[in-house]
Amino acid sequence: MKEIKLKNLLLFFTYLISLICILLTFKAIDKFYFSIIIFLFFISLFFEKHQKFCPRLFINIMGIVFILIFLFTTNLSNLLENSLKTLTFLLSLKLLEDKKVRDYLEIYLLCFLILAGCSYFYTNIFFFLLLIGILFLLNTSLFLCLYILEDQNFIIPSKKLLKIFYINFIPFFSLFLSSIFFIFLPRLSSPLFNLNIEEREAKTGFSDQVTIGIFSKIQESNSIVLRVEMEKIDFEYLYWRGITLDYFDGKSWTKSKENTLNFHTLPHFFNNTKIKQTIYLNLPQENYLLTLDKPIIISGNFQYDKDSDLSIKILETKTYPVRYYVYSVISDIGEEKINKKNFLQLPQLRREVEELAKNLKGKSEEETVKNILKFFKESGFKYSLKNLPISTYPLEDFLLKYKYGNCEYFASAMAVLLRINGIPARLVAGYKGGEYNEWGKYYLVREKNAHTWVEVYLNGRWKRYDPTPSGIILTQPSFFKEKIIFVLDLINYYYHKFILDYNLQLQVKILKTFKDYFTKEDIKTISIQTFNKTLLLKIFLVLFFIVIIYLSYLNFKHKTFQFFLPLERKILIKFLKTLKKFGYHKKEEEGLEEFLEKIKDPFLREKSKKIIEILEIYLYKDQTMDIETYQRLKEFLKEIENFNYPYVKS
Repeated sequence: MKEIKLKNLLLFFTYLISLICILLTFKAIDKFYFSIIIFLFFISLFFEKHQKFCPRLFINIMGIVFILIFLFTTNLSNLLENSLKTLTFLLSLKLLEDKKVRDYLEIYLLCFLILAGCSYFYTNIFFFLLLIGILFLLNTSLFLCLYILEDQNFIIPSKKLLKIFYINFIPFFSLFLSSIFFIFLPRLSSPLFNLNIEEREAKTGFSDQVTIGIFSKIQESNSIVLRVEMEKIDFEYLYWRGITLDYFDGKSWTKSKENTLNFHTLPHFFNNTKIKQTIYLNLPQENYLLTLDKPIIISGNFQYDKDSDLSIKILETKTYPVRYYVYSVISDIGEEKINKKNFLQLPQLRREVEELAKNLKGKSEEETVKNILKFFKESGFKYSLKNLPISTYPLEDFLLKYKYGNCEYFASAMAVLLRINGIPARLVAGYKGGEYNEWGKYYLVREKNAHTWVEVYLNGRWKRYDPTPSGIILTQPSFFKEKIIFVLDLINYYYHKFILDYNLQLQVKILKTFKDYFTKEDIKTISIQTFNKTLLLKIFLVLFFIVIIYLSYLNFKHKTFQFFLPLERKILIKFLKTLKKFGYHKKEEEGLEEFLEKIKDPFLREKSKKIIEILEIYLYKDQTMDIETYQRLKEFLKEIENFNYPYVKS
């Protein structure tokens, strides 16, 4: 029979847990430091294989150095990132030294703290399942440490290896208790601490300003921004409004205070078909809410400001995802009176740009808009996220020289050309498009769907125009791969909906339901179906706690759960318990042969001898008892139990 050294198993679990924790920090810490940590991890594997370790004094000194660096370089804005970086460095250092039981415990503590920090960056069900798996491994490893503490060379037969995991009954029970706490303990509507985690590199996504000419490349991100429960509509109407921008300084578009007026619901909106949305916003969007096209009604568990340009901003710190409800219409915005001067503002521009704009002027404002759109379509302009020109005058260079850029270049150029011709225009930043999940009946919008378009004031209404080329070919996954992605996201969606979105209001509702039921005087008013369900629930809870109490009793009496024991141990306990009824009590220091000498009755002695001879094979020769032998010994015990003993020995 193959035997496994428990210390080797402990090392395997320790390195596996450590590697998973280190990999999880990839999203949180600087890639340079992450590379160093990964390098140290593989060095520790090399040291472990050759049994050569770093001196403990060196490890301690380096640990102190990292902690001092953390203390002197950390502030509120980088607290979480620096904490994770320091913890991961300390973990990689601990792996470099020769490990005693104390070191294993320190490694597990560091891993636990890293997991707690990483939970800020991962809010999906897959991280939750991974977290449960790691916690079970940690629990098993702690259990193994108890054996290693007694004997470094402790070995176990491979057939009994699975029984080590039985110890995880305790965390399973803890999960059950945690679920009860989750349901009933009050939940905060906002975080205790606001950790300002900022991105360092340009990537697709939302911003409260549009800037051109400073990044040569924009990374496309697949991070999920929002999920929207709603009916499926034509793709051309999928514009998710975020913020409206009206002031341009030559490089950046921002939102000016002059145009930040109170939002008023326009009467003609209600004559249009309203589209209802339940929106789950996964990622913060500079505290702005995203809505389909033109929102007319919005509600949520937060305070917010609504501007006349339909920008909606949260006024409080929220944990994400945020759920809110919106009714939108797809139509032009009727606003009869505006201060046109605010939407004609322009910086100093080159004469060539002004001449270009005048050449595109038509006989009417509508014709001017068409001429500008035709200019972009027929003059060789191309969409690109790569090799974007970094320039002091990015708009002029885009129009007159390079003729390629992303949506921000196209929208900025169109708005400027319109303003030169006296036509009020503004930019809207948000998202366009999305993937519709037919099973879940919701749209999935990612950061790569970030988009900027133009709203033009014509005939008393703001009309949407999108000058960015529409012929962009996106790489589509295969049918099979697409279905898998949709299924996985559907699971994650319901996790967000029923777990992460669980709030105080829902808690109050559940508690009220319990209160209404248990304080109901007339039990007859409860339907048979409801009664059966609640009765079954009560019976289940009573039985569950009976089982827990019984298992606790077994644990107290036998030091371990009896049904987890090997068969030979089980039968030994039953054998000694049966003989005790006849007055024969085995002392702890007695061997089985000595105990046998105490039995005077011939029948009991004969049966006991057969049982002890078989047990000694499995107890002292480290063999695993098969079920047939176990049943045979049970038959011997049954014969002993049915034996009419003439007297009970005192």
